[in-house]
Amino acid sequence: MKIVFPLLLMALSAPAVADLATYSTSDQTLSIPLVVINGSIYYKNVEITLDNNTGNFNIMAARKADVNEIGEQTVTVSLDTPGTLFTNDTLTLLDIQDSRCPTSVQCIVAGEVIIELQLRNHITDEITLMELRLEGNGIIAGDEVKTENYTFRLLDASPYPESEMALDDNDYTFKIEYSLKPE
Repeated sequence: MKIVFPLLLMALSAPAVADLATYSTSDQTLSIPLVVINGSIYYKNVEITLDNNTGNFNIMAARKADVNEIGEQTVTVSLDTPGTLFTNDTLTLLDIQDSRCPTSVQCIVAGEVIIELQLRNHITDEITLMELRLEGNGIIAGDEVKTENYTFRLLDASPYPESEMALDDNDYTFKIEYSLKPE
């Protein structure tokens, strides 16, 4: 089978997702830590050698991975920038409600930040809506929210409100931890 390097990368990015691939020109090897095919088949430590003269490639190593091996991942979202999960699904921030007690103010309750998100499946275009919460000063991550394929948790909401400064929704960024649910 003949294929050139750009076509190989294009094939990996269509129904499959490659996690930070590196290419070594000295031994003409493409190394990919994680490959996700159709959002449900996972391969770790994939190594492919490429022959630039003939366009041939050989898969030298690949190990099918279990969902539990992949572990937690993080993604950052803001109103301007949706987050792309390693499966190529996207998280879009829809709404922000921040009632956290500003710095240098004494409040009866610590308050919380609540964000509304839209999860879009990149294969089916199915939309899932969810809310994530982070209480008070955010020292403890928010509660888990489970969807059909994932578990999400809000880790950080920045910046923290200050009494002298008004925040616009465009100022916020949110760090979200997610993992795949075992089948």
